[in-house]
Amino acid sequence: MGEVESIKLEGTRARVTVRIRRDIPMFEDATLAKRSESLLGDYLLDLNPGTEMAPP
Repeated sequence: MGEVESIKLEGTRARVTVRIRRDIPMFEDATLAKRSESLLGDYLLDLNPGTEMAPP
């Protein structure tokens, strides 16, 4: 669906910039969540583009 462009530390938080393919519709109720992929500390971003009932 896309790729991580950059990760910047801002104090104790991180700002992640993600590029999403243009052919993927994104709606107002879209969500992005970080989840653990393995016990080795790898992470994935789960993107839910939202529902068609919400405006794009």
